[in-house]
Amino acid sequence: GSSPHIAGAAALVKQLKPGASPSDLETFIRIRTVDLLNLGPDNQSGWGRFSLGSALVATAPLASIDSPASGQAVSGSVRLSGWAIHPEVLSGTGVDAVHVYLDAPAGQGQGIGVARYGLDRPDVAAAFGNQRFRFSGYALDWNTVGLSPGSHTLYVYVHSSATDWSVFT
Repeated sequence: GSSPHIAGAAALVKQLKPGASPSDLETFIRIRTVDLLNLGPDNQSGWGRFSLGSALVATAPLASIDSPASGQAVSGSVRLSGWAIHPEVLSGTGVDAVHVYLDAPAGQGQGIGVARYGLDRPDVAAAFGNQRFRFSGYALDWNTVGLSPGSHTLYVYVHSSATDWSVFT
C-alpha cells in the first residue's frame, strides 16, 4: 500500500516546515496527488498518485477570477471577484495581497486597484479540504466609465510570502 510512502513524505515535509499541523500536511499531500480513476477519492486508488519529488518543488499560488466571466461585457460599476490561496504556505491562506491591472502586466497596464482580500469563501475551503482557506476571497469594485469599447484583459497579481507575486489572467 501507499501508507509508508505517504508517512515518509509527511515526515520530510514536517522536517522542512516544522510549524505544519496534521491538517496542513494532509492538505499539502492531497493537492499534490494526481487522480488516477474517478475525480476525487475512490476505493481503488484513494486520492491518486503522489510524487514526493514534485511535491518538494516550490509551487505558485492558486487563484481564480470568478467575475467578470471571460468574454463578459462590462459597463458602469463592476465587481471583480475571485479567490486565491497558496497551499505551500502552511499557515493561513498563504496569500496576503491581490492587485489588479488592465490590458497589460504591472508596470505597463493601467492599475485598477488593490482588492479587498480575506472574504468568506466556504466553497474554497470545502474544495481543498481545509478550513484555513475559508477566508481566501477577494473583491474590487471597478468603475468602467471611460473604458474603451472592445476586449480587455485583467491581470490579477497574487502575493505569497513563499514565492512573491504570481499573475493570473
